[in-house]
This record gives sequence, structure tokens and C-alpha cells, in this order.
Amino acid sequence: MDELDIEVPEDFDFSSYNSLVKNNKEYGASLATKKREAQEKLRYNMIYKLLGQFKYDVKYAQMNDVRKIFKNVKEEFDKKVGQQADLEADIQNLNDQIDALKPKAEVQAIKNINKRLQGVVPWQLTYTENEETGYYQVSQTVGKKSTLRGVKELSTGEKNVIALLYFLEKLGETTIQTSTSPKLIIFDDPMNSNDSDMQYLIITEMQKLYQGKQRERFDHQKDFIVIMTHNIHFYLNVPPHGAFEDKKGKTKYDKSDFYHLRQGSFVQITDAKRDMQTNYDALWIELGDLAKHGYTNSMLNSMRRIIETYIEFTGIKQDEFYRNNEQYLKLFNVNSHSAIDEFSAQSFTESADELVSIFHRIFADNHAEAHFTAHWKNDNAVKH
Repeated sequence: MDELDIEVPEDFDFSSYNSLVKNNKEYGASLATKKREAQEKLRYNMIYKLLGQFKYDVKYAQMNDVRKIFKNVKEEFDKKVGQQADLEADIQNLNDQIDALKPKAEVQAIKNINKRLQGVVPWQLTYTENEETGYYQVSQTVGKKSTLRGVKELSTGEKNVIALLYFLEKLGETTIQTSTSPKLIIFDDPMNSNDSDMQYLIITEMQKLYQGKQRERFDHQKDFIVIMTHNIHFYLNVPPHGAFEDKKGKTKYDKSDFYHLRQGSFVQITDAKRDMQTNYDALWIELGDLAKHGYTNSMLNSMRRIIETYIEFTGIKQDEFYRNNEQYLKLFNVNSHSAIDEFSAQSFTESADELVSIFHRIFADNHAEAHFTAHWKNDNAVKH
């Protein structure tokens, strides 16, 4: 096939062609940029729509307001931090002053303790301070001669009373140091084998504490107190009697919780009928618990104490009470301080049930079966 030979006409206008080629090249060169610009416009348009939905102007204004608040709060916080540092310095200064006053507080505590012991013991406590510490001594005057001795030479009962009174004094100091925090005060058998004068003193001090007469020591509106005791006399005398009602008609059971530990379990006392009225009632309760566990040796001692109390109160002579039952006088004195003859704890074979039956029969023989029945409750039944 022959080649096509075309000649450009002499009158052809190359300027239009060249302009078109130039424009095409320029457009091709800027196509990527134009595409990017178009994408950005679409993105910005979407951002604008989203900002409108989000209410950006409102949120931005709110953010500026919050920033201003934050700035003010931070300034106030920094101010409080500075005040805290000042207060801590003041507290440290006060603690230093308290430490400096402690010897005076100890002296005052000793004065208060001596005031309470006055007329109960023939001696007084003294407080002596040296460069390192302070210590206590007992001062006793016989005639015109005064002697000093160590506190360790006092009896256990006397030391227990001093410890209790000192503890009560310190309760007031803890109120000063922690005025807003509640206190938990626990007494574990505060009255044990002290003599009658000491017992009266302890009961009086515990009554003041229990009744809230010394709020710097015990504030019943915020503090807690737990008193544990096996001394029935102490239990019956520290709180008011069960039937007593205050001005609002409330008894001690409404304002406090009372529990009796029986057979390893806590039994709550909720009214006067369930409460122990006398030491004598407690002896019967003790006897019931011993019988349930089959502690026959201890049962004999409890029975003896019940009978001794009964005949002393009724005025019956011992020989008359045991008439026709003299053998049981020896039996009940087994393991007691007044044991007679060579009768020993190993010489009887009666079970707990049999001892209760004997005990019942003796009261019945004395026309006091109703008395036995009233005190030997149904819940005192012996386990077989």
C-alpha cells in the first residue's frame, strides 16, 4: 500500500493548535493538585457540617468558660495548699507545746488519782521526773515519817485500780487530740478480786463513765464502750436497774446492748425479765450451765453456795435444812473451802441428772419446791 503523503496547507493556523496543546499540558500537569484541592474541599465541607451538628461555637465558648473556672479553682487550690502547710506548722507547734506540758498533765493525773483513792488506801502516788523520763512512786506516812517505795510493791488489786484510774484520766486527753473521731473503749473484767472499798470505787468510776457524766472521756452520742465482766455484782450496779425508765420512757435495754455468755454463745438480754436480778439468780444460771455440760464437781460447789445463800436469807438453820438428808451436806461441800472429813471429789458417783434430782428433793423436803421450780428454768434441762 502506498504511503499517504499529506502536506500541511500553507494557510493552516498553528497558533490555535499550539495554544490547545499548551493548555492541555498545563491542565495535565496541575491535575493532581486540582484533585487534591477538590478532596480537601469535600473534606472541609464535611467538617463544616459536623461542626454544625456538634454546635462547635457553643462548645468552644463553654470550653473557654471551663478553662477560666479551672484557672480560678487552681489558684484557690494552690492557696489552700499554702494554708495547709501553715496549719501543719501550727499543729507541729501545738504538739511541741503538748509534749512540753505532758509532765504537768501527769502530775495533774496523779493528783486526781490520789483524790479518788483518798480514804481507800493509806498511801499516795508521786510523780518524779528526770532529764530523760518520769516515774511513779508510792508515798506513805506513818506518824511523822514518810517513806517512798516502788509501785511494783503494791498488791495486784491496788495496781489494777491505779491502772484503771490512770486509763480513765488518759481518755480525756484522747478527746483533745481526736475531738471529731469516735472512740472505741474496751474494758476486760475491770473488777476482779479487789476488796469491798476498791470495788465501790471502781463501780462509782464506771457508773460516771457509763452514764455519760464525763463527756470528755466518753461521749455516748459518738463513742462506743464495751464492758466485759464475770462479776455479777459489778454488772448489776454499773448500769441502772432494768425496770428504770428515763424521762423519755426508755430503759437501759433501749439504749445499750447487753449479752450473757452461755454455753459458748452470746444470748442477748432484751428486758428485765431476761436479765439477772441478783447474784443469787446468777448462781442458778451458773448451775444450769454446769449441769448441761455434766461438770458434776463444779455443780456441787454451786449447789452449796445456793443453799448457803438461801438459808442465810430465810434464817433456817443448816441442821434443820439438811434434816434427814445429812449425807448431802458432805456431798455439797466437796471441792469447797469448807470441805469436811475425808470426803473427796472422787468418792461420789452421781451423774448431773441425779445431782439435780437430789437438789430438787432437798428443797421439796423444806417446803420450797416452788422456789426451786422458779429458779430452775425449763432451758436448764440437763442433756442426757
